[in-house]
Amino acid sequence: MSLLAEFTVVVFGILLAFVAPRSLSQTRSAAGRVFRAIGRSNSLTLLVAFVIPLVILPALTLRSGIPLPYVHDEWAYLLMGETFSRGELTNPTPDHVEHFRSPHLIFEPTYQAKYPAAQGVFLAVGQLLTGQPIAGVWLSFACASAALCWMLQAWMPNRWALLGSVLFAFHPMISIGWGETYWGGAIAVIGGSLLFGSVRRMERRLEKRLGVPLALGLVALANSRPYEGLVASIPAAVWFAWLCWSWSQNGRLRAVAGLAATTTVVLLSGFLLLAKYNQAVTGSAFKLPYQVWVEQALQSTSVNSLLLDENGSRETVLATGEPGTGGVPAVLSVPRWQFKILRHHFFFLRIVLVVPLLAMPWFLRKPHMWIAVLTYCLVYVCVVINLQSGWPHYYAPATPLLFVLLLCGIRQMSSSGKRLRCLASVCTFGFVASGALAQWEWSGSPYEPSKRWVYARAQIEQFLGSQEPQQIVLVRYDENRDKGDEWVWNTGIPRSQHVIWAHSLGDSDDEGLLDAFSDREAWYLDVGRSSCRLIPAESDPDGSQQEVSFAYVRGAQPQMRLSGTAKPENNVTRGEAAESDSRRITAVTTSRGGLQ
Repeated sequence: MSLLAEFTVVVFGILLAFVAPRSLSQTRSAAGRVFRAIGRSNSLTLLVAFVIPLVILPALTLRSGIPLPYVHDEWAYLLMGETFSRGELTNPTPDHVEHFRSPHLIFEPTYQAKYPAAQGVFLAVGQLLTGQPIAGVWLSFACASAALCWMLQAWMPNRWALLGSVLFAFHPMISIGWGETYWGGAIAVIGGSLLFGSVRRMERRLEKRLGVPLALGLVALANSRPYEGLVASIPAAVWFAWLCWSWSQNGRLRAVAGLAATTTVVLLSGFLLLAKYNQAVTGSAFKLPYQVWVEQALQSTSVNSLLLDENGSRETVLATGEPGTGGVPAVLSVPRWQFKILRHHFFFLRIVLVVPLLAMPWFLRKPHMWIAVLTYCLVYVCVVINLQSGWPHYYAPATPLLFVLLLCGIRQMSSSGKRLRCLASVCTFGFVASGALAQWEWSGSPYEPSKRWVYARAQIEQFLGSQEPQQIVLVRYDENRDKGDEWVWNTGIPRSQHVIWAHSLGDSDDEGLLDAFSDREAWYLDVGRSSCRLIPAESDPDGSQQEVSFAYVRGAQPQMRLSGTAKPENNVTRGEAAESDSRRITAVTTSRGGLQ
């Protein structure tokens, strides 16, 4: 629906540009006056850029509820955020560790996620300030919007920098993907914005204070997207070195030395903190948690081999499923590298934003514009050819440069005649309007049918969380389940939570685990394709069992039924017994991320 709306905007803009090119002049002038008024103050421009996401994202959450994590990465980041919110860097390895293993986590020598720490820090801040980690995601997205605006101020006038932040905040894929989930993207945008905003400013004036945002940008990249951040930093480092050499040739050697000293001090401070974190998690200041995960989970693979995709020609199915199961029949299979290209295009550029890029040949006249293009292309190629799946947030370190190119294209069209000016206005206004519509639409139904099991998991959490004593759930998977779904996730200290999730590893192994948690009521959870069953680990004395079924449907209520052959006692019919037991179940209603 959103792509259709954007296509309509482009077609309408082209027609309007030829039929009535002056029709939007008043609207464009009114919007221009507002942006110019705000742009008179650098601080006010940054403040507005910071506040806009803090209005949009909570409004979407009010409509849909607190987002539920469903991707492995999100659970891993939430573990980090919960750990940091307790004032700890990592967690001790839990007893009976084999029952608790989940993707993207390391359990030896300590229990922590494999990822860099920056996303977890923001989630911890959100947890401490509001009690909800999603508030930390909003904060990171707002900081990314402000950092992007600060960078754009070094490349173009303030009003255009503010427009860039507006497009960023209303971009439906970026705002939902990076502002309403827990798996990051915004922090790498902060790092890239600080890095390239600092270097661009150094072309105009040399101030040692610019070394602070420059170094902070590098630290943010190293702690969010280290591989893509390193790739993006190479052209920036060459640019920075060339500027330092140029200024030293002009007699500014002392200023260059001051800038280098400031940058070095901040960089060393940041990387000392990184070394301390590595020491706590892996036992070595120079060993990343990701390296430990590769050694443990991918024993025949090295980190280096993950950077080059030797199976890039392997086909990827764009839509899979079986009729009648909530999926979509396979419609297209393409090589993996082509799939990454398509995903990048429809995530970032979609339809409307392709139009400004068509003006690229007319504004690629200055060296710094070529650096922006080449840097983005370098990151783009490195993501496409590596072994990883190439999710859109992999491009986040270079995303600020993409917005530089988009804004330059819109500016070029706006100064190239009344028809192109009309088309630029239609594309800009249309993208904001269609983006807001898409945000509202997607927030109402955020999960694909195959991922709506998260509703059932949240229902189980609430159902068992209201009961005494504390509970433990042993998960048993259907053999046909999607391997991308994982139900077993816990906090850093599993014993501290009311409901513990664990894998069922067979009767003998499960017996040892249940003995260790004998103070808890134990359940088995049989996970199917469209529903799951919660079964007590021990039958009632009469041999019956009270099974509770949960459907993978938003707002569905748990259903209880009795199984077994025992006769009812005390002249109570089985139907009356079932009705009596069902009174214990509290009807739950779920929304996108929260139980209300």
